[in-house]
Amino acid sequence: MNIIKMISKKVEVILNYLTIFFFVLLLVLLFVNIFFRMVPIYNLSWFDEAVEFSFAWLVFLGAALLWYKKEHSRVDLLPDLLKGKISAKILDIINEVLSIIFALIFTYFGFVLFGRVTALSAILQIPRKYFYLAMPLSGILMIIYSIGHLYDFIVNFKKIEVDNLEF
Repeated sequence: MNIIKMISKKVEVILNYLTIFFFVLLLVLLFVNIFFRMVPIYNLSWFDEAVEFSFAWLVFLGAALLWYKKEHSRVDLLPDLLKGKISAKILDIINEVLSIIFALIFTYFGFVLFGRVTALSAILQIPRKYFYLAMPLSGILMIIYSIGHLYDFIVNFKKIEVDNLEF
């Protein structure tokens, strides 16, 4: 399991760098575009496509990173009410199973979209499918992370002391 955690940490670092890269790229593109609108010395005809590409990859890689860290938005009323009880552990397992199902559906339809797109971007002539590739790749990462979280929940569930069995 240590090898998996080591690989997972390395993937986390790569995702951090990629999301920072796409965020900075997006900021630079927006700043340059605003500048060239104020000082019309050059026309950035490719700007919209570069922003769209950067934004798509930023959003989906960022979502996978938040999924790994369990920092995505969620309603935590029920987990807070059940904190310290065995039913909270059961709820964690159910949530993770539902997350895996969601990620499987998301990944499947991401691959369907990736496979169906045949157009090229208008200016840069990049296949549009590369814009959508972020969806299934981040979905795969989400599935892997959810399986890891589920494994941790199940292992920790088995460690519950019999004295603390309160539903």
